[in-house]
Amino acid sequence: MLRHMYKTPRQYIDALGGYREVAARFGIASTTMHSHLTSGHLPPKLYKACCELSAEKGLPPPHSSLFSFSDLTPSTLVSVDIRQDDAA
Repeated sequence: MLRHMYKTPRQYIDALGGYREVAARFGIASTTMHSHLTSGHLPPKLYKACCELSAEKGLPPPHSSLFSFSDLTPSTLVSVDIRQDDAA
């Protein structure tokens, strides 16, 4: 079973130095970062910065479950097979 190092965004951000330090590195207000942590998910736009800061700190990249990525909706398209008949 795969186990993720951090179960919550707060645990992850704390490992990076805390929300105030991380917010400063990301160029956002600490209150904004605190709001993200309170919501329980980080916004997808911070994923790349989180990966870069993790590498800088010698930590593994964050798991995608810590972010509010959108799921792919089921396709409404019908698959059509348009192979031509060899008998033509």
